Amino acid sequence: DGEDCAWKSTGLDQKQINNWFINQRK
Repeated sequence: DGEDCAWKSTGLDQKQINNWFINQRK
C-alpha cells in the first residue's frame, strides 16, 4: 500500500523503522 512504498523510498530497513517508532513515542 502507500505506506509500504513510503518506507521503501526512505531506504530504511525494519530495524531502523522500529527504532524510529520507539524514538517518536518518547
